[in-house]
Amino acid sequence: MLRLQGFYSQYENVKTSQANQEALERIGADMVHLYNKGTGVRVGLVDSGISNHVAFRDRIKGGWDFVRNQAPDGTDGFGHGTFQAGIIAAGGRP
Repeated sequence: MLRLQGFYSQYENVKTSQANQEALERIGADMVHLYNKGTGVRVGLVDSGISNHVAFRDRIKGGWDFVRNQAPDGTDGFGHGTFQAGIIAAGGRP
């Protein structure tokens, strides 16, 4: 495979987890984090909602439920929006 045009690299199939940060090194994200922490960045997220959680207290500035055309109720029936918001709002916290 390594001889194929456009093929960059291959890795063994390994069990992954949040605690395993090896992938960050493989894509160079560890070096980016030395210089950029996301300060001053605003992100808009359109997803299934965001659960009311203390970790988001000072990080979420507003929201809208476009399905019901009302303010969000602090729930996320699917969990996907909360998961994505957690990644975006982590702020360097593992």
